[in-house]
Amino acid sequence: MSIVDWAELNTTHIASQIDERTLAVLPIAATEQHGPHLPLGTDSVILEGLLDRLRGRQLAEGRALLLPLQPVGFSPEHKGFAGTLSLSAETLLALWCEVARAAAASGVRRLLLLNSHGGNAALAQAATMRLRDELGLLAAVLTTHALGAPPGALDADELRFGIHAGHGETALMRVLAPELVREAEVDRFTSRESELATELAGFTGGKLRLAWRTEDLHPTGAVGDAAAATAADGVALLDFLTDRVVEACETMLAWPLPETPPLSR
Repeated sequence: MSIVDWAELNTTHIASQIDERTLAVLPIAATEQHGPHLPLGTDSVILEGLLDRLRGRQLAEGRALLLPLQPVGFSPEHKGFAGTLSLSAETLLALWCEVARAAAASGVRRLLLLNSHGGNAALAQAATMRLRDELGLLAAVLTTHALGAPPGALDADELRFGIHAGHGETALMRVLAPELVREAEVDRFTSRESELATELAGFTGGKLRLAWRTEDLHPTGAVGDAAAATAADGVALLDFLTDRVVEACETMLAWPLPETPPLSR
């Protein structure tokens, strides 16, 4: 079976496609500042590019249906910069869960929230817990930033600190939408966190994680070595991410469904 778009099926066809071996994938992204060189829609452009690679991919068993991409996410850390759109945690939790409930009403019992914005991750985890509790869904979150990179593509410091509009995202945008990259503004945006972080504490890593805003990390709103990014890096990274997401879909389809009923009353 392959990965196809939910919205491209008609009502009769989709009824025949959904069974216990069907996974619904809800893509969640963001529309927020990405420094001086990348567009506000970077996270959504990258996720749509990944979805394009996923469409038609074959799965070992079952099928995956791609729900409509959600382009606005939870971005309070970027609200100090013009153009950022951010919904409240309460609104997003309600929105994602409502979409999932509608999919469940059509028979879906497996749901993957595929997330391209780090700021969505904790809230998406809360959503999956609610859906497990209320509907008994097998639900999970996969955040692209957590998947890493192919060997040699990004160095350790960039993987640790280059979290926003740095090497990885700039490389991907040079492949997916090169016309939207402002080349004259590309630079090395070194994170202030690299000077402050300890094993115990940090903004984006460590056991003790402090609440932060992007300007805490760099005044431009970009964080990472964008100057090192190449289109070749972007192709390698896109291939790597596509393969990891396919693996995640296959894992979700092979995992046993919950045996216990929903707990909420």
